Amino acid sequence: MADEPTLASVAATADFVGRYVEAGATDFTFYLHNPAEPMFDELVARHRMATREQLARAAEDVFLHFGE
Repeated sequence: MADEPTLASVAATADFVGRYVEAGATDFTFYLHNPAEPMFDELVARHRMATREQLARAAEDVFLHFGE
């Protein structure tokens, strides 16, 4: 799971979070990319770090559904 592109799409994020929720996880940490730090651009490209847009979309389309 460590090399999964967890932020590649809403479906990938939902799958990732869902598996951990099923296992009992209640808290998650995602890294937020700072555009002023281009040395981390590769992590965004590999879907290992989120842009603000990705994180906002995940919050709206994924995270809220696991609290229901």
